[in-house]
Amino acid sequence: MVRRALILFTVLILLEALVPITSATEIQWHGYEEGMALANSNNMSVMIDFYTEWCGYCRKLDDEVYVDDEIIALSENFVNIKVDCNARPDLRQKYAVTGYPTIVFLNSNGDEVHRVYGYVPADEFKTDMQIALNLKDATPTPTPGFEAVLGVAALISLAFRRKSND
Repeated sequence: MVRRALILFTVLILLEALVPITSATEIQWHGYEEGMALANSNNMSVMIDFYTEWCGYCRKLDDEVYVDDEIIALSENFVNIKVDCNARPDLRQKYAVTGYPTIVFLNSNGDEVHRVYGYVPADEFKTDMQIALNLKDATPTPTPGFEAVLGVAALISLAFRRKSND
């Protein structure tokens, strides 16, 4: 009897180890270099969250948006990267990040296809993720002064979002 129970217990443990978990319970984040290499080798789109430790809206994004089940499910279509801009000013400059949080979506070629400025609620963020997924095969056309336009757009977007959150 004890032997049968031990065998059954062993089989259950082995089955649990072999059966993959069907849905993630949180977003799997990577560092920049690791994530970009993973995206390149798997031909996947990328979501980069640029944040700072002192940013209240960055923490709000972590606490309220990145825990949403639908956001977590959508995140499995991306390689997800978190970048602390205080630790990585080189990446802040490379991606022309002017405020926090900023989420940059890249297609499978590493080209930027969409950007989110500031905190947005989960429902809006889902839409942004879908937009990025729809553009995953797009080839962006560079325009002169693109970085300046992004900077101005970031400031305008942030001002409107903060005003609407008041």
